[in-house]
Amino acid sequence: MSDAFYSLVDLEAARRQARMSIVIVAATVIGAFILGFATPIPQTQKATILDDGGAFSGRLVSLIEE
Repeated sequence: MSDAFYSLVDLEAARRQARMSIVIVAATVIGAFILGFATPIPQTQKATILDDGGAFSGRLVSLIEE
């Protein structure tokens, strides 16, 4: 391994880096929270019309055994 791996770390620099990491994560969380409320949600949902003669029951597997 590299000698830099075993070198001593400046504790103040490590604390500063950890503090900045926490601030960046908190800012990302707050930004996502605000963006979630700022994004408009469509109030109307359109149903898709299926032209299958009424055979589709909404299930992919039939539960009726013949």
